[in-house]
Amino acid sequence: MRYFSLCHPVMLLSYYTITVSLLYLFFNPLVISSSCLLSVIFFATLHPLRITLKECIFYAAVFIFIFLTYILTVHNGVTPLLFVNDHPLTLEAIMYALNLAGACVAFCFWSKSYLAFITTNETLYLMAKLSKTVSIYIAIGLQFVPLLKRNVREARDVQKAIGYFRTKSKAEKLIRLIRLWLNVFYKTAEQLLDRTDSMQWRGYGVAKRTHFHLFQWRQRDYGVLVFTMIVLLYLMIKYQSFHYY
Repeated sequence: MRYFSLCHPVMLLSYYTITVSLLYLFFNPLVISSSCLLSVIFFATLHPLRITLKECIFYAAVFIFIFLTYILTVHNGVTPLLFVNDHPLTLEAIMYALNLAGACVAFCFWSKSYLAFITTNETLYLMAKLSKTVSIYIAIGLQFVPLLKRNVREARDVQKAIGYFRTKSKAEKLIRLIRLWLNVFYKTAEQLLDRTDSMQWRGYGVAKRTHFHLFQWRQRDYGVLVFTMIVLLYLMIKYQSFHYY
């Protein structure tokens, strides 16, 4: 983790973009299964075991949902295995559904791992040349969910300590939980909007304004980028687009 956290933001974005693009550029079963496995392993190196298991259970359910939804709604293919309500479940549709679900899960794990490295300063550095206003809102948006989860956890612990949820009625407990979530949601949004206004008041976004950063290209950045390009070229030569139908 420390090795990647010290890399240049442009290199991290390039690595993430290439890795995710491989999933949908080839859509090959071997590429997707390898990427899915590596994304889970990489995610496990960044987070505690409890969080990793929790995420794996959640995305296993997502995988099953995508798989079942596809095979029950799409009946293309020439190799029927069985019929459900006079609709065939074909081998081609099952293979495509497995790869589609695997690609979605791999994309989510790679994205979570990338967001574990990227910081607000790096986001502003990457997007500032395109649009400083857009870069502010993207940086704030990336902070919203983690900050919301942390605020909800803190507020819930406080309310439990003072007996806010002590009621025998499950409906009343649910109503109180919804109120807590709404209050924390508005509070978190207000905090982030205050940060946006504060940056604008300090002159961020003014034309021809420079900003200080410590990001420099080093040998490890070039090494990772060259290795990634070599792997990409190898896959482009070795594997062709896989056709399911």
